[in-house]
Amino acid sequence: MIGTNFVRGFAAAVISVVAVAGLNAQQAPLETYVADGEYSLALERANRSDAPDAELLKVVNAQIATGSREAALSVIGQITDAELRSEALEAYADQGLTQGAPGNQGGITQADFDQLIDLIQNTIATETWADVGGGEGTVSAYPAGVFVDGAGVLKRIKKSKRLRRKRAAFKDAVVDGQADVRRASDFRVISLTRLERKLQLRAAEGLAPTAGMKFLGGLTELQFVFVDPTTKEIFIAGKAEAWTKDRQGRVVGKESGHPILLLEDLSVCLANALHGSGKFGCSIVPRQENLARTREFVETTRLRGKQFRKGMQKALGRQDIEVHGLPENSHAARVIVEADYHMKLLGMGIESAVEDVPSYLDRVEPDAAGNFPPMDVVRWWFAMDYDKLISDESETLFEFRGPGVQVLAETEFLNRDGQRLHTGKAVGPTAGFARDFTRHFDKVATQYPIYQELNNIFDLAIVANLIREFGLTEKAGQKLPFLSRFSQPDSRPAFKEVDSVMNSAVRTHVKDGQKWRHTIVGVSGGVAFDASSLLKRESVELEKGREFTSIPVVALEKSPKRLDRWWWDSSRQ
Repeated sequence: MIGTNFVRGFAAAVISVVAVAGLNAQQAPLETYVADGEYSLALERANRSDAPDAELLKVVNAQIATGSREAALSVIGQITDAELRSEALEAYADQGLTQGAPGNQGGITQADFDQLIDLIQNTIATETWADVGGGEGTVSAYPAGVFVDGAGVLKRIKKSKRLRRKRAAFKDAVVDGQADVRRASDFRVISLTRLERKLQLRAAEGLAPTAGMKFLGGLTELQFVFVDPTTKEIFIAGKAEAWTKDRQGRVVGKESGHPILLLEDLSVCLANALHGSGKFGCSIVPRQENLARTREFVETTRLRGKQFRKGMQKALGRQDIEVHGLPENSHAARVIVEADYHMKLLGMGIESAVEDVPSYLDRVEPDAAGNFPPMDVVRWWFAMDYDKLISDESETLFEFRGPGVQVLAETEFLNRDGQRLHTGKAVGPTAGFARDFTRHFDKVATQYPIYQELNNIFDLAIVANLIREFGLTEKAGQKLPFLSRFSQPDSRPAFKEVDSVMNSAVRTHVKDGQKWRHTIVGVSGGVAFDASSLLKRESVELEKGREFTSIPVVALEKSPKRLDRWWWDSSRQ
């Protein structure tokens, strides 16, 4: 027989359900559903409101307070406003830290399950319960529900992070299209706002980005950035491929061998543009005392050949590496330093020369009077070189064209103290190497993919600075707080110093009966990214053609309705 108190409790529950149903017919306030734990009705009410994100946040906070973490995370995924979503995820994380402490699990855990437990143990397989029948079965209150096994024993389901991660990985493979994201595409579209949401939710579950996310959907080339104010989204689009690793461990496209664009590089570029100056770069700087010692060595030594080069290298010593605008131990920082250093190896003839781009040493010749240039320090550095940026009239669609990278040069002279005297211009072989490297950049980059990686960094930095300079987050009504702070430092130590790039070639000639020698020393330089001049409105060319302005329309026609699909393939036609 069921006790009186149990009947009264059951009747009260029925009355509560009836009362809620009545309120539903009269459009009850969301707070009423939340207070009664009717979250499905609360969600319906929130989605019908004028400010659904704010109402969804109320539901999330209530679910978090009662310990319904998985349900709360599901609702967080429906919040489109990035800042409100971040606020909800912070509350979610805070509740995770305090879960299990007294008084922190909400009202549902304080409910009295004693009568229900007594009822189960005295009516279902009574001989199996330890409390009443001498068996091994036990029953305890469980905040989010119960599980009954085939023997009728009530037990708590053990949660496994390992299985949860496996399930999430499988879900990603199916829902995010990870199995398909490896196929080649002439025009792959990525929603940065959807990607941000997906990354946030995975991070809340303790999950790392999928391979498709880390490699930005396999993009090898960026062509477009555009905004859809209606859906409140920011998109990037370009060519994509399946990926693999080359001999250097670089992630590249299987067909082209071109390095894949990386999520971590996008993140540091966004951080630089949205929270910094929008400028970044690196310098490899010779030390003044070493330059003075080198000049003295060259003028006084009697060494020749191999011994001369060893003496020169010892005198030059090491150069300091300086990175600004990017985290020193980020992948992007390592790329710009490596590209700069390798360019100097090519310039000085230490690495194999590229056809059509002879080294500095190969260019040194006497002038008409028979004189060689005086001892100097060659300075080369990388900078932007986009042919042009194109925009529609509403400044919501942008296309950038050109290799994106050029080499600039300056000839510097040394005084007796090793001070570098800037000339503000480049002449002779210094200028010739910079000119030919820029002119044949694609050929050089095909042979040495580090320059394609540098181009990728520049492309992503242009995207980030377009978002900043043209207010694309404001036009979309969405900021990117998580994506712009997502970058994870490289586990390898940052570059701090490097052996001087030095090569020597002694050129001798006879003038006025005397033999003259010319010695070439080394180089300095760096990488300088500054998009301010390129992104001035008067520098951006307007395009009014129908074909150009239809690009976002065609791309969005294939946009998946589900918000957890953050990429898809489209066309430019």
